[in-house]
Amino acid sequence: MLFISPRLDGIVFADPSKHRELAATLLTREDATELPMSALRKHSSDHPECVIVARIPANPRTGRESAGREVFRGIVGGSAALYPNLSKVLVRARMGVEGRDLLESLDEIKRLRQDGTLTEDQMRAVVDRLLGAKAPAQLT
Repeated sequence: MLFISPRLDGIVFADPSKHRELAATLLTREDATELPMSALRKHSSDHPECVIVARIPANPRTGRESAGREVFRGIVGGSAALYPNLSKVLVRARMGVEGRDLLESLDEIKRLRQDGTLTEDQMRAVVDRLLGAKAPAQLT
């Protein structure tokens, strides 16, 4: 798991099967599972090899995007070939944030391809740009 927060020293990695002391601090609530920030900070301090030092800006709460997500996207999002699973997380998060707008855009791109306005290569380039991906996109 990767943790990104302005309250951490950067991007923090943790593997629950290897970092059992951190996993043991999980709090199970009725509607959520929580990991205390103090436990993440201790993990970060105890395992500097699991930290990519970075300044994560605080979320200004002025819109639907998160500054931390932008940092993450900047590191991983442009490297879909290197991080295929992580880049999928970004696409899913973006669809959750942008929801209907993104799906409507994809439908419009698909329609433009079907009516011949866009070539296959143009369609792929537009979809890749829309999703922030460098890897070939599938639109079926």
